[in-house]
Amino acid sequence: MLYFADYFRIEQLEKQLECVTKERFQFQDSQEQINVLQKEKSDVLTRFQDCQEKINVLQKEKSDALTRLSEVMGSKLRDNNPAITDLNDPNRPMKLGDQFSELYENEWTDAYSELEDCKKFAEIEIIEILLKILREIYDTSLADVSQQLSGHRNTVHGLSDDEIEGFIKAVKDSIKTNASKYIPLLRKKITSESSSCKTVVQHRDCCQAYIEICVNLCYFVAVQDPPMVIDFKPGPIFDKQSWKEYTRSGTEVEYVVWPALYLYKAGPIMSKGVVQPKETN
Repeated sequence: MLYFADYFRIEQLEKQLECVTKERFQFQDSQEQINVLQKEKSDVLTRFQDCQEKINVLQKEKSDALTRLSEVMGSKLRDNNPAITDLNDPNRPMKLGDQFSELYENEWTDAYSELEDCKKFAEIEIIEILLKILREIYDTSLADVSQQLSGHRNTVHGLSDDEIEGFIKAVKDSIKTNASKYIPLLRKKITSESSSCKTVVQHRDCCQAYIEICVNLCYFVAVQDPPMVIDFKPGPIFDKQSWKEYTRSGTEVEYVVWPALYLYKAGPIMSKGVVQPKETN
């Protein structure tokens, strides 16, 4: 009886071993399949990442190309066309018009008070001094920009306007782009003892802030393409479209208090001037 039981037990164990061995082979097959699938997955992910990187590179190239195209087209549209401006430019004509009005309301008023309190000038004298300061700086800024352009034109003397058009456009853009760096040098030139701006030099100590803003604005006005225009000469009849009244009303102009700013010669008004009308009996 013991022998038969042992034999039966051995037979059971052999069957169990056979089943375990079979399961082990099945597991090995499954593991191999898993490994194959994981490798395929890894390969697919690698290819996907490669494709995504190529897509990113192509999208950047497309974006850069569109940006360059936009800049070129925008530059061509803005070239000598003041009606189209770069909205990213903090010194575009519309902003300069606002700053020109603020100059009269703020720094002009402060300089007026300084001349009145410290120098004891009369009202009409103060107005003339501040107007002369602005006029001298404006004229100097226009002359300076014109001289820079003339210097570059001389380097290509003998060539036709069509041949140098692109070069001169690049020079104008460069002068405008570097305006902020050049203005401090121009300010030193204008306020130096050897300056031709005699009114500026005479009153530079008490009108320092006013002079500084005048230089900034006048130079940016001069580097626009075409240049903006500061008009110091209104007509004899008061024109409310371009001018405001100073301290009294009237139809005839007696004198200018503050000039008007135009987008270009005979162009739209960007900042109204101020005039004193004649007294009416």
